[in-house]
Amino acid sequence: MREREKEKHTPGIPQLYRMAWLGDHELQVDGCRGIIRYDTDAICLRIGGAVMNITGRSLTISAMTGGEMTIHGTIDGIERIS
Repeated sequence: MREREKEKHTPGIPQLYRMAWLGDHELQVDGCRGIIRYDTDAICLRIGGAVMNITGRSLTISAMTGGEMTIHGTIDGIERIS
């Protein structure tokens, strides 16, 4: 675990996140801790204590404030990687 990540996580306290998938064109995320990969067909995020991969077409991050993010485009799937 990198030093910066250690500072953000307190052992024993779960890292929470919330995702709201609205239709197949919008995903609202709360609890985002960082963007790992971002292009038009995949966005990989560190969310809470997990890594999530969002796949689709014409994906864009339309808003990001603090840990909240809105993703638009044709969303085909969401996969928890770790």
